[in-house]
Amino acid sequence: NRIGGGVIIYISNDLTYKILVSESDKMCSIVAVYINELNLVVFMAYRPPPSHKKHYHGDILEKSFNNIVISNIKKVMSEFNTPTPDIILAGDFNFPKASWKAGIGTINSDSSSNKRSLQQLIDIATDLNLLQKVTEGTRETRSGGQNILELIFTNNHELISNIYVQPSEITDHKYIVCETSHTVISKDSRPCQSNETNLSAFNYETADWEAIKLKLSKISWAEVLSVYKTSEEKLRVIIETVLHIIEENCTKFKNQRGNHTNKIPRERRILLRKKKRLISRLKGTNISVNRKTHLEQTIKDIEKELLTSHKQEK
Repeated sequence: NRIGGGVIIYISNDLTYKILVSESDKMCSIVAVYINELNLVVFMAYRPPPSHKKHYHGDILEKSFNNIVISNIKKVMSEFNTPTPDIILAGDFNFPKASWKAGIGTINSDSSSNKRSLQQLIDIATDLNLLQKVTEGTRETRSGGQNILELIFTNNHELISNIYVQPSEITDHKYIVCETSHTVISKDSRPCQSNETNLSAFNYETADWEAIKLKLSKISWAEVLSVYKTSEEKLRVIIETVLHIIEENCTKFKNQRGNHTNKIPRERRILLRKKKRLISRLKGTNISVNRKTHLEQTIKDIEKELLTSHKQEK
């Protein structure tokens, strides 16, 4: 219903998946899927450039980005038990003033609302151990320079390789091509989503039972379940579908919200906090070249420790 924006993920027919979130307002959009065989969560997001003409600016755009993109990333990842699955977060974020040296975001001069939104993205990347992999410009500026507006983040830094950008015939943004290295894993090694508190998290006195019954009655179960081979997979899909419909039509108790941070091993949480502190110091204005080099090297060392911890846990 509008020109521009929107997100989509195509998935091969031989892979089974679950849609974790699909949400959009007049500005920002996000969709996320979990691919079972790859133990992989893929997010695709869109944030429009600020525009006074379209009222995409200031606090309005900041609120949309927080509610649609950031909050949904946090919500999705809070549903997973450890070990955390591989994550790919990609999309058109339209932060032209951001710098992504060594995959870590820093903020250059920009409007205060843009800075706050970019800081939210940087913070969640830090919390989830994500590095940004795109290093080439994806849109040319009026002065002939290049901005990196399309971004790809991942927590498995060996997962994505051979990244390059190509001009597009239909837009002034370039598109990104990359390769992923994945092997199909056995079911026993996949970290399932945590459903242990899902049922008790809902306040059923607030449920719209008529809406729930109506949505369930409209589902063509034979068609939905036809893509799944085993009874176990079919049962999982039924349970997840029912829970999703309940969640849409029933409020949760406030004290039942998931906390992704508490599910991260203590050793890794310490490393993540240390990395966050070092990144803050790196952004300081009064910092010598030697000190900056030392901080950058320390951050790289922490990244290696985090990657090792992640692999051992998996």
